[in-house]
Amino acid sequence: MSESQPCLREFITVPERQALYVVVWAIAAAELGLTAFRVHSSTSTSSTYEPIVAELLAVSVLTVLFMPFIFLFLRRSTYVSHSPATGKAETAHTTTSQDEVYCVVGAALKSLLLNRWTLSSLNSIIWVMWLVGAAIATHEWPTRASAGPGEQGRILITTVGLAWSAFGTLTLARYLAVLEISARKLYNEIEKRRTAAHS
Repeated sequence: MSESQPCLREFITVPERQALYVVVWAIAAAELGLTAFRVHSSTSTSSTYEPIVAELLAVSVLTVLFMPFIFLFLRRSTYVSHSPATGKAETAHTTTSQDEVYCVVGAALKSLLLNRWTLSSLNSIIWVMWLVGAAIATHEWPTRASAGPGEQGRILITTVGLAWSAFGTLTLARYLAVLEISARKLYNEIEKRRTAAHS
């Protein structure tokens, strides 16, 4: 990809965060299946369902739909190399055919106002929804005995566990994002001082 195409400049690959978002997506997909089954079985037997299960179903759907967009904003492949001639750090960009696709899709998303700040806000909303859902579900069914006997009880307890797993994994991903931003700011500050010293 040529340097004239700027869309990839904004994204930096963070493999650990990408792996965490894959885990969150898998947890949300499992939670989606369990909560959908629970709502279906509840409405078919008693024509009612637990509101917290519906909330967990909603946040699972949002997470499954939202996580692929995160990859578009974490996909930039960059590494830092030092030029032996100048001794200055230079950022080298590697691109693949996948990068071309991500660039086109990323540009389309930006035209729909799905930029970095919008996605960060959505990420925060989903994080809070997982926390609220997990906390209320734990209050409703704190133990295996309170969830009831049989398959439905196991589904409820598994739903609670998956909700906390999704929340914890998202929390870790957000923590790594803060560390990445701090490291990037520190690196930029060091580069500014190094450039000022050489000039």
